[in-house]
Amino acid sequence: MILEQERLGEHMGFVRQFDDDAFISYAWADDEPLLEGEKGWVTHFHRDLSKRCGQYLGVEPKIWRDEYEIKGNDPFEETIKAQLPRTAILISVVSPLYFHSPWCMKEFEEFLASASSTANLPFPVVKRIFKIVKMPVDRKIQPPEMQAVIGYEFYEIDGTKAHEYNRELGEVWKKKYVVGLDRVAYDLADFLKSLNGAPQQEPLGTIFLAETTSELRGAREEIRRDLLHRGYAVLPNRPMAPDAADFKHQVREELARSSMSIHLVGERYGAIPEGETQSLTQLQAELAVERCDTPGFRRVLWMPMDLKTNDPRQQALIDHFENDSSAQVRTELLKTKLEDLKSLVEDVFRKRIETPAAQPRPPRGPLRIYIVADQQDIEHGLVAPLENYLFDQGHEPICSLAAEDEKTTREAHEENLRLCDASIIFYGTSGEFWLRAKMNDFYKILNPRAEPARARAIYIAAPETDHKRRFQTREALLMRNFQEFSGDTLQPFLEALRHGPER
Repeated sequence: MILEQERLGEHMGFVRQFDDDAFISYAWADDEPLLEGEKGWVTHFHRDLSKRCGQYLGVEPKIWRDEYEIKGNDPFEETIKAQLPRTAILISVVSPLYFHSPWCMKEFEEFLASASSTANLPFPVVKRIFKIVKMPVDRKIQPPEMQAVIGYEFYEIDGTKAHEYNRELGEVWKKKYVVGLDRVAYDLADFLKSLNGAPQQEPLGTIFLAETTSELRGAREEIRRDLLHRGYAVLPNRPMAPDAADFKHQVREELARSSMSIHLVGERYGAIPEGETQSLTQLQAELAVERCDTPGFRRVLWMPMDLKTNDPRQQALIDHFENDSSAQVRTELLKTKLEDLKSLVEDVFRKRIETPAAQPRPPRGPLRIYIVADQQDIEHGLVAPLENYLFDQGHEPICSLAAEDEKTTREAHEENLRLCDASIIFYGTSGEFWLRAKMNDFYKILNPRAEPARARAIYIAAPETDHKRRFQTREALLMRNFQEFSGDTLQPFLEALRHGPER
């Protein structure tokens, strides 16, 4: 039977380079069952991991552990010391007990020493350590190599109390345990394939999947697994720094390597890094706004459809995401099913693959310039001088129109934004909210275009107001003229047209 499994694994591209695939290192007391007559946590984990990983791998992995308690006067078992160099991966079941066990520390140190001598593997030693965090442990007592491992948390904190994912504590915690186990099994199988020579393909793209609060951990893992399965690289792939300054630096670094960020927003405000006043969720989302200044980068905010919160801080953050136009720059806000988020990501990257990053196309006849204006300004002739001037310059101006029904008007407006070579908002007698709504359309429709627009601009005309004098933006060219129309005011826009698509 074992031989048949080995042959099946070879047929599926898995060939072992080590005698054993993984060794589970754990403190003996962590395998003590809560209920008499039951099996311990580690025993269940060992069996469940072997079965689930085998389903992903195509052959049951060889995972072993020392099943006999080492007493204080026993020597470090020679069988363990001899077998660790022939083992691919160390799985450490981490708890406060783990770091107070001299035998666990010896196993960890021995594996590091033997793994470090394996110089022919193209990745650092810490990649061969899987950290299963059964209960929270102070980062400061962990060895540096353990701190560098991102880990798999099998608990969650409610207030100040940690709840362990344990099959013996009822269906809720059993389900969370199964979700966590599945994540470990998938990653273990994937790593074993890469470790043993399975061909690695270049990722389709790199996505920053922001850390989130505990109630969305399962949703985040589902998204992460889906992205990896589809061929994307997912960051972060290392533990997040606890200090605020280091955390921000790390997030900026990983955002710079990514072409999209995804932020899951839930009912809880979440943890706050040392030295900060904002939660991890809010910090990551705001740092991604900085990255949005780079053309081609997109930020996606996702919330459950029935999202409710009792935390005023989180409610304020949700209101900011939903209603503040500054939070919608190059951003897609989704309040949908999780499947819709997966589809959006796939659509964005498929378009990039199918549509080559073409050179600026040569003009085919006149450039089509969409003038977004309030109907009142059009009917009163305030837009006509701008329209006529653009026509005299050899362009094809197209003014927004109002149809009999709002749906048709909206569809025509969006179609013009997608198809015209450039767009300009005429800000005349309409109010501030009208302007913000039209700018939001710029963000939502112009940014995702396969071929960038040549230019986008806002022409601020009379009547002069305090808001118009103070208004600033980096999202479009800004031109002010409260006097009689003059083509001189429009020169920055015409210059942008001559230089081709915006970058």
